[in-house]
Amino acid sequence: MRRCPKCGIAKSLDDFYRLKIKTASGEYRRYPYCRKCTCAMQNVRYHANKPLVKERVAEEWRRLGTPKAAYLRRTYGISADDYMHHIAYGGGACWICGRVPPVRKTKGGRPLVTALHVDHDHVTVHIRGMLCHSCNIGLGMFMDDPRILSAALHYLKRNLNTGFPPAYTARGPLHAG
Repeated sequence: MRRCPKCGIAKSLDDFYRLKIKTASGEYRRYPYCRKCTCAMQNVRYHANKPLVKERVAEEWRRLGTPKAAYLRRTYGISADDYMHHIAYGGGACWICGRVPPVRKTKGGRPLVTALHVDHDHVTVHIRGMLCHSCNIGLGMFMDDPRILSAALHYLKRNLNTGFPPAYTARGPLHAG
């Protein structure tokens, strides 16, 4: 049990946020105020400094460009120009299936191009290419392992036009009537 200095109520340690700092005994240190008081104080601080916070965010966006550009630089170490160069190199299409991402309309009626995903090696962060959503998810599901992908390809080729007789489906026998 611990007493919050703000509200004065004794609460269990689970009611206090845990800090990343450990004590000499190996336990994590706790924030001095309970969760409820901490949230209330942060809310007051945020609203008191809201214009300053918005200006800092705007300054960061001006420095790094759009949120997408900031994400590309932070995650892959490339600029928006590098991203566009990779897309242009592949002709604007997925480097595996060759499909061009569809253009959809936003709620306001403006065209919205579905972006290609940056495919990268998760160990070296080396960029391998630009993929559509389906191909990017597919590689991830196969854990980027060429052996598993090869086995899946062999499986598909082997079972292309074979399998159960037409009276069977994946759910079992077809019922007449």
